[in-house]
Amino acid sequence: MKLFTLLTLVSLASCVPVTPSGSNTSTPLEYTNKDYTDRVGNVQLQSTSRTAGYGNPITPLGSSFLLKFDLLDEDFAYLSAKIYHCNFDWTPSVLSDLEILENYNEYPINDYEFSQNTIQPYVSYQLRLPPVRRSGNYIVAIFDSSKGLLFSRRFMVYEQKVGVNAGIQRSTGISERNSHHQLEFDINYGSLKVVDPSRDIMPIILQNHNWNTVISGLTPTSARIDKQFLEYKHFNQENNIPAINEFRFFDIRTLSYRGRSIETIGMSNRGIEAIVQPQKSRNGSAYSEPFEEDLNGDFVLANRDPNEMDIQSEYVWTNFIIKNEKVYGQVFVTGKFNNWTLSDRNTLTYDEVQQSYRGSIRLKQGFYNYTFWVESPDLPHYHFEGSHFQTTNEYEVLVYFREMGTVFDQLVGYALF
Repeated sequence: MKLFTLLTLVSLASCVPVTPSGSNTSTPLEYTNKDYTDRVGNVQLQSTSRTAGYGNPITPLGSSFLLKFDLLDEDFAYLSAKIYHCNFDWTPSVLSDLEILENYNEYPINDYEFSQNTIQPYVSYQLRLPPVRRSGNYIVAIFDSSKGLLFSRRFMVYEQKVGVNAGIQRSTGISERNSHHQLEFDINYGSLKVVDPSRDIMPIILQNHNWNTVISGLTPTSARIDKQFLEYKHFNQENNIPAINEFRFFDIRTLSYRGRSIETIGMSNRGIEAIVQPQKSRNGSAYSEPFEEDLNGDFVLANRDPNEMDIQSEYVWTNFIIKNEKVYGQVFVTGKFNNWTLSDRNTLTYDEVQQSYRGSIRLKQGFYNYTFWVESPDLPHYHFEGSHFQTTNEYEVLVYFREMGTVFDQLVGYALF
């Protein structure tokens, strides 16, 4: 039996229509990470390969993914999954289902389990996605047979047809030197039939697997065609990215007492509520080593309450506060827990009386990294966080290739560093 302290909480507060067989709606599918209903709880897409990208949704060709997710329902639903192939820029490709899959492209989800003794009932589902036939970018979309599209998630499948050597250094730009990282890399494309390296090969750089800050459109600064070698060492900061700051964190792995960075935890009329300790802007502050191990924006689901299993983990209304004067733009709380999505579900609203931004998100028990993101024409997204060259981040280089005479993009190289 879980015990809670009763408390009074501070007041917080590119589309293509796709419809699988059996669905009675035509909600447009967006080729990105998106929840289309509040019924969707935690979603995890994990590679079954040990050589994949440290929990990121990427895997070698021939491997597959395990999709695990919760729906905040009292009863199970008849669900199915469908897979879509995309170009390197996440526009839909022209490949047919038979060109990317061995079987009919609709997969029923029959593996499910009900939550036990939870205040918020939910049903946990899982599905092992089939291996795909080609490398590249993909979307998996989940549909309810009676209510239509529930959510979509991106994943990538790569072939190591090229060699990628990459490294990070402090920016060589004068004004960026203390706040940015510089990414340099080279590609050995071996036996690929490359006609025009600037057109045929399309490298992309991701920081902490965040597609909002992707670096793309880089062309080689040096090409040695005789050695099938391309070098990307730019001098005008095209390969620079804000190093940002180490992530903020909070711990809701237990509901029996306050975890780290949690101010209060207890019950309200909408369920279990936790208030993360009120935060302040770190803009202008000196770099500080992280107090807790930094997960580069990631999270870990876990339940530390005695005799509790995963299906007994609770969903917690997690409340965020950052005290600051109002800024011109929108403020979000985000991280890998919501795939860096910027939406109404993670927007913070400004309280003129309390002079702070506030909002809440329903999250499953676990340990979370997070950041405050500003979407503004005048301010950088890290306005509340600061940016320091000392920050450690996770970077990925993805190398896409379109062979002459074909109409789709392959993912032919991958490096994580």
